[in-house]
Amino acid sequence: MLKKVAKNTPDAHASAREDQPLADYGTAPTVSLVAPLMPDALAQAWEKAGTKKALQPLSLQFMLGILGGAFIGIGGMFAMITVAGSEGVVAYGVARMLMGIAFSLGLLLVVLAGAQLFTSDCLMVMGWAGGRLGFGRVMRVWSTVWLGNLVGGIAFALLLFLAGNYMSGKGEVGA
Repeated sequence: MLKKVAKNTPDAHASAREDQPLADYGTAPTVSLVAPLMPDALAQAWEKAGTKKALQPLSLQFMLGILGGAFIGIGGMFAMITVAGSEGVVAYGVARMLMGIAFSLGLLLVVLAGAQLFTSDCLMVMGWAGGRLGFGRVMRVWSTVWLGNLVGGIAFALLLFLAGNYMSGKGEVGA
């Protein structure tokens, strides 16, 4: 049983959901930036989100997987361009930090465009564990999105190769 917190304590905002009953499987808990979800409510939210994604048509999942693979490729390209030529000019740690920030732009594209990555779809196991998804459905989605990510990543790499991007920065981008 979860403890109740008085309304005037400093933790009142952090545990505002503790005195409310958890939502059933038909509704998702309301997400607030002020009051984070408790672990059991978070698990229910992941379960519902995974189930919703798993019920999309496989063709849509494949196309969103292709976009996800290409967007991660864009993030990798940004990261390589960011650190090209920085050896001896910028401290190693600073260069790696900038590289990480640049790579995160690819992840941002994935989130904003609603693309799918195999790694994020691994949370779909919550729907299977909760009995809302069958094992076969989870495996179909995982394989479809994984193949989509592979196709998108290879297509983007081929596009960069054909464009000669590896020779940018006097060959330092492709090195």
